[in-house]
Amino acid sequence: AYKDVKYPFNVELLSKDVYRITLNGKFFDVEVTMTAEGALIATFGGETHRIFGMDEPLGLRLNVDGVTILMPTIFDPSELRTDVTGKVVRYLQDNGADVSIGEPFVEVEAMKMIMPIKATESGKITQNLSSGSVISAGDLLATLELKDPSKVKKILPFDGDFDFELTTHSFTTKEALFNILHGYNNDIERTTAAAFQDTTDVESATDLAIEVIEEFV
Repeated sequence: AYKDVKYPFNVELLSKDVYRITLNGKFFDVEVTMTAEGALIATFGGETHRIFGMDEPLGLRLNVDGVTILMPTIFDPSELRTDVTGKVVRYLQDNGADVSIGEPFVEVEAMKMIMPIKATESGKITQNLSSGSVISAGDLLATLELKDPSKVKKILPFDGDFDFELTTHSFTTKEALFNILHGYNNDIERTTAAAFQDTTDVESATDLAIEVIEEFV
């Protein structure tokens, strides 16, 4: 999700370096290559972009053409999570007790320091771990029965239009056929029929069949 909007993309691999992205019945193809440092060079909609991504405990951090954005994991305000790695020292309230927004609810040890973690909302707390538990950034420490349930944000699915040209990659029928043989997605019957329709006589059809078999085996 990004800015409270969910983008349920469907991604298909059409060849070694071409992806088809589908959303709300509309699709476009992306040609992707990887640089030596791990960045992706993605071409779609008539433009080329340099993308570097990193999975983090709280979401996906992307750098697109030098601009950094964070696409957070869908946020649930009733979940209290840690942003540090270490271990739980002690909880500061009993299960079922009230905790207020901004109030410390647990102490953790990280980098040989004891630090409090504060509640991000108000409500009745339920501890998820016990003292001494080892934690990593993003782990769930406690849950809240929210004092104000309206605090839960509604994440709505994207229902707009893309603001770029929806271009598709053009494969030759032979390329499409070989991609299918290598396990990539495509319409097998239509591609096979088109490939043999392009042959001019029995000899060329036989040559294509032999080439396909040799590629496959």
